[in-house]
Amino acid sequence: MAADLSAAEGVDRLAAAARQFGANVLINNAGIGGFGLLEEQGWGEVERILTTNLAVPVRLTQALLPSLRAQPAAVVVNIGSAFGSIPFAGFAAYSAAKAGLRAFSQGLRRELADTGVRIVHVAPRAIDTALNSRAVRQLNAELGNASDAPEAVAGVVIAAIEDECAERVVGQPERLFAWLNGCAPALVDRGLRGKLSTIKRHAGDRTIAAAGLSQS
Repeated sequence: MAADLSAAEGVDRLAAAARQFGANVLINNAGIGGFGLLEEQGWGEVERILTTNLAVPVRLTQALLPSLRAQPAAVVVNIGSAFGSIPFAGFAAYSAAKAGLRAFSQGLRRELADTGVRIVHVAPRAIDTALNSRAVRQLNAELGNASDAPEAVAGVVIAAIEDECAERVVGQPERLFAWLNGCAPALVDRGLRGKLSTIKRHAGDRTIAAAGLSQS
């Protein structure tokens, strides 16, 4: 079924359908990117980024928790982003939402530790989809950022579910930088400083960057 997850009624419809069919797996995959400099983004765009990437998964998970707990075993998979652990210039609001989703996953996992509901958080890097704006594709190409096919990311998600993995970051460099950003963020600040002019150049072209949809 199709539902507008930006509206409360759409979330409620989807939750009702999932309860009706006795779903025991919830994958929170809906998301938008919004590449651009924060001071040049309208509040409506920022709010949409935060709502779709963070508030909607929290609301949908909350709505389905009673029925998920009624199953012998259940899994909630939250699709985050490497930017949730390595916040990136040009993606301030998006990074904030994905960092919040990661924290939500960890907190809820600890809250449900005595139940049959597992919480899995998967953090992909860039994904090759038509949702990427031209500005994002050009930025990734110029910076040499690696990207993955959707099928490859789907395989990681399935493996994380089957292996009972709690956290999975896609990409070896991304795992290293996520760890480094947690331990020594100043080093990452200095490393990314050299990319800032390139990011601003691509983000500043609002004809191709405005409301640009990027990662999952």
